[in-house]
Order: sequence, then structure tokens, then C-alpha cells
Amino acid sequence: MGVGVIARDYSGHVKAALCSTLPFVSDPIVAESLGARRALEFGRSLGFPSIVLEGDAKGVILGLGSSEDRGGSHEGVIKECRMLLKSFCSWSINHVRREGNMAAHQLAKLAIFKFGHHVWIDMCPKEIWYTICNDVCL
Repeated sequence: MGVGVIARDYSGHVKAALCSTLPFVSDPIVAESLGARRALEFGRSLGFPSIVLEGDAKGVILGLGSSEDRGGSHEGVIKECRMLLKSFCSWSINHVRREGNMAAHQLAKLAIFKFGHHVWIDMCPKEIWYTICNDVCL
């Protein structure tokens, strides 16, 4: 499975992008949880004081926004994400439909073909440029 992360500024312009493979992960909810953790770590490594985390996996988003353990194979990763959120001055978590998360979804697919960990700063890969342009123009 793959992870895709797009870091944007308040205007929607790309500040950074990341795609990374998740070898040996076959459970989609675990993959989504690991993707959230990777996004939070990425934001922290870029020195962002605030973060808005958006994802299309409703169970993960609900788990991150709750202080209660819901159980499941991804709960340990959710706890790590909650700890990472504390490193930001402010944060919010939003559930978005897949259509609202297409750039990250395309990056996750790209990760499978580019195997490994890839980062773009102040740009995005050409494979998702059209989607990014449409998002900013909307």
C-alpha cells in the first residue's frame, strides 16, 4: 500500500508533497492510520506550527478526534497520532470524501510505482499537477 501527503498553505498552494510505500501492510484501516501518522510527522519535520489533517477514512478521523480507545489493529498508531498532534500550536482534523482528497489519493497510488519514500519541497510531482491545479482553481 502507499501513502500520499500534500502540504498546502492557507491559499491552497503546495508547500510540500510526500509519497511513501507501506510494505507488508494489507489492512486498509492500518494503512490509513499510518498515513495520518506520516502526515503529522511530515508537518512537524517541516516546522509547521499548525496543521489541518484531512482524510477520507472516517474511522481513522473519528479515532483521532476522540480521546477514547476504540480498539482494533490500528489503535496503537492512533495513540501515536494523538501524541504528535500535541506538538502543534493548533490543529484540526476533517473528514473529506475521496473526491476532496484526490491529490493525496493519487500520490498514494504513485508511491506503489515509485517504491520507497519521496519528498518534494515547494512543488509537487508532475503526475498530480493537473489535480492540484484544479483544486486551487476551484
